[in-house]
Amino acid sequence: MCTSREAIFLAMINFRGQLTRYTEGSVHELWTISYPLILSMMSVNVMIFLDRLILAHYDTRAMNAAVVAWITFSIFQFGTMGIAAISEVFVGQYNGAAKSKQMGEPVWQMIWFSVLTGFLFIPIGLFAGAYLIPNPDYMADGIPFFKTLMLFGPTFPLVAALSSFFVGRGQVKLVMSATILSNLFNIVLDFVLIFGVDDLLPAMGAKGAAIATGVAQSLQALVLFGLFLQKQYREKYATNCWRFKPSLFMHIFRVGLPASLSYIFDAIAWSVLAQFLASVSEGHLTVYTIGDSFFVLFGFGFLGLQKGVTTVAANYIGANREEILGATLRSGIKIILALMIVLMIPLFLFPDNLAQFFLKQDSVLVVNEELKDMLHLAMAWLWVYFLLDGIAWLFSGILTAAGDTKYVMLISGVGPWIFSILPTYFCVRYWEGSPIITWIICAIYGLLNALCFYLRYKTKRWDPKLALHILR
Repeated sequence: MCTSREAIFLAMINFRGQLTRYTEGSVHELWTISYPLILSMMSVNVMIFLDRLILAHYDTRAMNAAVVAWITFSIFQFGTMGIAAISEVFVGQYNGAAKSKQMGEPVWQMIWFSVLTGFLFIPIGLFAGAYLIPNPDYMADGIPFFKTLMLFGPTFPLVAALSSFFVGRGQVKLVMSATILSNLFNIVLDFVLIFGVDDLLPAMGAKGAAIATGVAQSLQALVLFGLFLQKQYREKYATNCWRFKPSLFMHIFRVGLPASLSYIFDAIAWSVLAQFLASVSEGHLTVYTIGDSFFVLFGFGFLGLQKGVTTVAANYIGANREEILGATLRSGIKIILALMIVLMIPLFLFPDNLAQFFLKQDSVLVVNEELKDMLHLAMAWLWVYFLLDGIAWLFSGILTAAGDTKYVMLISGVGPWIFSILPTYFCVRYWEGSPIITWIICAIYGLLNALCFYLRYKTKRWDPKLALHILR
């Protein structure tokens, strides 16, 4: 019989950061970890996409208002999720270092953090809507949508915190299943609440879509929390260590803050862009929101792959095997190229069909044919943006796993403003650029964003060994 110390020592020798039976750093290994995350992200993104699509069939203006409100809400959503989700890196590195009894503690600190975010979400949701969504054309639908989502706001970082426990250990199928369940629930609620039920429930439009999303997100949080507290996890990973620990809380907060700020700056940039395009013309905003909706729909592959890269890299860093990171990165690029070939089918062969989903024949927009031509080009530039931004996310995932979150914050926070928002503003405002210019500039931004992350990774100014400061 081994003593507990001997067992831990043997586990550290035998576990070398590898989460699957496949070759270290291989496409098979990365794909095995990533595909459930991709499906999970797909479920989340499909929820957002269907909200917009159903609203488009309810009223195009309501869809545009919801997109403007959602982007504004995402400033707070992704800002808090960026901090809560960093516990995934802690769990991954603890797992790589065979410190199983410490895995529950960082998750609990982020659960408490999620509860505390109520003091941010609720007052802003109740009182700041008119200031954050000032365009009078979109206030009637946008403010109720924003207010409702903000009231459900704490559930978003809560789901991120609970998911990190399973994702950080490579147990990603549970997260995928919980996400799909909540999204199926959301779809049903969308139809009921947006359009209403004759003589039973009035149509709520954009507000109904927000209620459906909030309730579905709450359901997902309850399911994950129940799984997190299962007996097997309490015994093996101490998931019942619920006490608030100020020093650990602040340690996680400091590590996660740069990622959070990067999300906030990024979200503010795109929110400003949406507000600006709304002030130019409904055609400019519609081309942007439709393209952004398909970015949301198809972006699940790249988001899930990034989280997979972060999970795999964090485990290898925790096991002191950073030499595998290069192979993992190359495998990620191969997967992205395969995804891009698949993505060519809808975006290049059926762009008109995709656009038609969002253009009602009785819409207030009277330039449908012109918009269709623009959207045909927008889909092509969107494909280029997908390719370049997806590669940028791979490098960002590696740097995040290595704890280089300050650089990620810098590029993610400053990049959209310098490379996308300001150029779009000048092109549209002073040179009367057409609606399609937004997606051309986004593609250029994707290239420059990927280049910035690549140079950071290539020059090795980050040090994987320094990331082990996370292991306390």
